[in-house]
Amino acid sequence: MTAKHRITLCCLLLLLSVTLLTPAQAQFTNLDTLSNCNFSALAGRDDIQVGAVILNLETGDGCTENLDMLFPVASVPKLFVLGAYLEKVSLNELSFTQQTVFTRDYWMGGRSDTLNESRIGDLVTLGELSEIMIARSDNAATWMLMDEMGWSSVQAYVDRLGIDGIGTVIPYSEVDRLKLEFLDEQWANVPNGIASRFYRRRIVDEDLVPTYFNSVPFMSDSDRRNINEQYFTTYDFNTITPRAMAEYIFWQRENLFTAPSSQATAARWFFNTMLLTQRQYSTQALPGTTIVGAKNGFDYGLRAEVNVTVPAVDAYAPQTIIIIFARQTDFSADDLQRPSNSENGVLNQLLGELSVPISQTLYPSFIPPVVNRSENIVKMIFQTQEEVNTCWNPFATSDFTQLNVLESCFNAMLDKTFFEVGDNLSLGLILRGLDGSDTRLVLIYTAPDGRQFSYQTQWFFTGDAGFTWNHPVDQAGIWTVDLYINLERVSSRLLQVEDPEQ
Repeated sequence: MTAKHRITLCCLLLLLSVTLLTPAQAQFTNLDTLSNCNFSALAGRDDIQVGAVILNLETGDGCTENLDMLFPVASVPKLFVLGAYLEKVSLNELSFTQQTVFTRDYWMGGRSDTLNESRIGDLVTLGELSEIMIARSDNAATWMLMDEMGWSSVQAYVDRLGIDGIGTVIPYSEVDRLKLEFLDEQWANVPNGIASRFYRRRIVDEDLVPTYFNSVPFMSDSDRRNINEQYFTTYDFNTITPRAMAEYIFWQRENLFTAPSSQATAARWFFNTMLLTQRQYSTQALPGTTIVGAKNGFDYGLRAEVNVTVPAVDAYAPQTIIIIFARQTDFSADDLQRPSNSENGVLNQLLGELSVPISQTLYPSFIPPVVNRSENIVKMIFQTQEEVNTCWNPFATSDFTQLNVLESCFNAMLDKTFFEVGDNLSLGLILRGLDGSDTRLVLIYTAPDGRQFSYQTQWFFTGDAGFTWNHPVDQAGIWTVDLYINLERVSSRLLQVEDPEQ
C-alpha cells in the first residue's frame, strides 16, 4: 500500500491546532466492576495466559481479565517513550524538526526496519523518529529518541505518572544484548548495535570478530528459546499490567479535556500518532465506522496489543480501549510464538479469534450503514495482484507525479469479479478532490465463513491519491469487500472465489 503523497507526522502535528473537546457522555467505569472476559479459557490450554481490558468509555460496556498480572509486552512501552517526547515538545524543550544522524552504531539489522543499512548517514528528524517508532515499531528509532532525551528522562516521565504496575522502560537494543548474555557473558562487553545485528540477522563483521570473540559465536534455535525464557524469567523490563496500561490511556484521554495547556496539546498529538498504525489482530472485526489507533508488541512467546478507537475523523478522544496481553509459559512448545507478524503464530491466531467477541462487546448493536457513493472515487478496480502491479509498480517507483498515467492504466484494465483460491485479490483506487483534508480509509474483507479482515490508511494535505491493497483469498464462495472513506460506507462489492481443484 502506497499513497501518492506522504508527509511525516512532524509536519502534520505542527499544522494541527489544538481544540478543546467535549467528553460527550463519557463514562470512566471502575474496572473492578466489569465481568471477566474469559479469554484465557478460550485459548483452551494451560500454557497461555491472557490479560485484557475491553471497554466502551461512553456506554460502560466491557470486560477485564488478569488486571494486575504483570506481562512482558515488548514494544508496547514505546507509548511511554512517545509520551515523554511529546511532553518535551509541548514544553519547547525539543522540537519535531530537530535533526540527528542515523549512524551505523544504531543499525540493528531487523529485516523490516525502516532505519535499515541503506539509510546509514541520513539526517532524520525527531518527529520522524516518533512516527516510525509507533506506526512501524522501529526499534532503532526508539533507541535514538531515548538517547536524545536520556533514558533516565524517559523513566522519570513514567515515574511521575504515579501508576503502579509499569516496569522499567529500555530500548530493544539493550534487550537483545541482555538476552545474548545468557548465551555467553562476553556479550556484556559488546556494543548494542553489534549485538542486535547478530541476534536479529546473524550479521558478523570485524566489529564482532576478532574484537570481542575469537570465532563466530554459535546460536541454535534451542539456544534462542532458552535465552528468551531466561530473559523473561530474570528481568521485568518493558512489562506492564493491563490495569496500568488502561490507567495511562485514561490519563491521556482526560488531558484532552483540560484547559488549554501543554498537557492537552501533548495528549492530542499522542492519540494522533497512534491513529497512524494499522489495525491489529484483535481489531479485525471492528466496524468500518471507527478509526483504530494502535501499538503492538511481539517477541518469543508473547503478543501484546493496545488499541483505541475514535468515532470521527476530527476526534482524538478514544471512544473505546482494547488492551490484550498474551503470553506462553512453555518455551519448549512446538508452536511457540515467534517475534514475527506471521498470521500462523498461535498467539496471533488467538487474538484474531478474540476479535469477534471483542467487537460484540463494544458494539453490540452495530448494523452496517447503507452505501453512499463518493464523488472522490474516480476509479475503482478489482484484479489479481499480478495484473494491478503492471500499473502500480511503475507508478510506485516514480516521483508520484504520474497519477494520470496510473488512472489511464487502471481504465484500460478489466474489472475482475471471479477469482481463484490462492489469488491475491488486489484493489486499485484513484481518488480526486480530497482538498488537502485529513482523509481516512478503512477496507473490510469478509470471507464466506464470516471471517473479517480490516485495514486502514490515510492521506494528509493532498488533493489526489493513488492506492492499491492486496489480500489473499483462501476460501471458495462469495467474498464481500467494503470501503469506508472518513467512516462513511462508500462501496460494497461481492466477488466470487472458486477452488480450481474442486
